[in-house]
Amino acid sequence: MLKNWIVILAAEQKNRKTLSNVRPFQTFYFSFSFMLAISQGFFLPFLISKDFSNTEIGWILAINTISGIAGQIGTGLLCDWLRRLKGIFILWVILLAGITLVLYYSEMLPVFLAAVILASFFQSALIGLIDSWIIETSTEMKSRFGEIRAFGSLGFGISMIITGYIVSMTGYSVIPYAFGLLSLLLLFVIRPISNPVKEEKNPAIKIKDLFIILQNKRYFYLNMLYILFYILLGMVGLYSVLLIEKAGGSEKHIGVFQAIAAFSEIPMFFLARKLTVKFHYMFLFLAAILMMAGRIAVLSAASDLSLLILSGALQGITMPLFMVASKQLTEDAAFPQYRTTMQMVSIAAYLGIGSSVTSVLAGTLSDWISIRSALMVYLAINVLTLFLGTAYSLKYYKHPQKSGKQKS
Repeated sequence: MLKNWIVILAAEQKNRKTLSNVRPFQTFYFSFSFMLAISQGFFLPFLISKDFSNTEIGWILAINTISGIAGQIGTGLLCDWLRRLKGIFILWVILLAGITLVLYYSEMLPVFLAAVILASFFQSALIGLIDSWIIETSTEMKSRFGEIRAFGSLGFGISMIITGYIVSMTGYSVIPYAFGLLSLLLLFVIRPISNPVKEEKNPAIKIKDLFIILQNKRYFYLNMLYILFYILLGMVGLYSVLLIEKAGGSEKHIGVFQAIAAFSEIPMFFLARKLTVKFHYMFLFLAAILMMAGRIAVLSAASDLSLLILSGALQGITMPLFMVASKQLTEDAAFPQYRTTMQMVSIAAYLGIGSSVTSVLAGTLSDWISIRSALMVYLAINVLTLFLGTAYSLKYYKHPQKSGKQKS
């Protein structure tokens, strides 16, 4: 009996210690996402308010995406070279706060576009840095990444609601000042968190290695699917905001829509581990593609403002399932010696190509034809993606639990 009590007390003590280690990172992600939502969450409505056409908005978002990829890659190389992450993170937050002020107050187009490029560079880099910071801190933090990431969705959602109401009353001029204030709060939050130190450094990848990677047919096929899915995902985000505006919605309605989308991701991040035990990863990916068709159908049929806002809840199925499934599918198809690099190349591919293509395509289509008609074009792309995903599943995919370790 005494032995059982000792075991229970030891387990409780270990759990308390684990929670005490995790809480600072949960607070970190919450504060970071709360700050990020103020500028990132309202960037598209801000562009609409400046009377850019949908085609012009599409090109600006494409430039935004390309700059973001450069920011992630360049900052990653800088961190590996200097072997410092926290110092670079702090500097990037300060620079981003200053650039955000220029972005929202600039009246000259060249200055505005330069601010867009720089803001995206630092903003995307920070998103990559916070994930790396958590994952590289310890194995324990890495295993609890989903739980920590859920607090980011919570912070983003709450911030979108509050900021939406404030912007609808005061206008966009308040955003850079609110962003600056919250950036100071974020720097205070991360003050006690240690800089992660890598015990070993991955070997440098040469150009010839990239050609070897692309010879992996399964990997190439998967990345084609990722890009197509991200084209659909970006379109849903863009058209949802445009349709809310068209239905008479204001910034506060857009804020509620974005908040619902963010909150809806939280349960799935906690359930992800259980789902991957019951269902194989390709099934989850196909489920995300199928649900995307449902999102497109809802947008095509919805004209009521409330329904458009509530459609953000479908984000809780599509995005988390894609994130969970794509990581493992890439891992299963990757060459053992290039696993980390192949994950990074996949992210760069669907974020860079997928987001850029959908920004230009969605904006141009909505100017050439109506948004409702453009949604039919995307529904055709969705059907194509589902067909190709099913073909991949039948030709290449084998459930690891049934077939053992897969070979690339």
